[in-house]
Amino acid sequence: MRQLDSPFALFSDLNGDVADAYELLVERDGMAGTKTPRRAVFVLDDDRVVRHAWTTKKWIGPVPIDEIEAAINEL
Repeated sequence: MRQLDSPFALFSDLNGDVADAYELLVERDGMAGTKTPRRAVFVLDDDRVVRHAWTTKKWIGPVPIDEIEAAINEL
């Protein structure tokens, strides 16, 4: 993550606790008992209030970069 040289803080949810709290975990087809978080992006302001949220119904999918950038620019 250091190589990204991003001005934004990025976090990893290694154990899936946050994904579970936001109801983002879905069962994997053909993999009983295995849950994977759906892809999601949350844009927070300086007070850590969620100002934009994006999720997909699938466990993976393309992120709408233009939409996310627009939300960041509105901060």
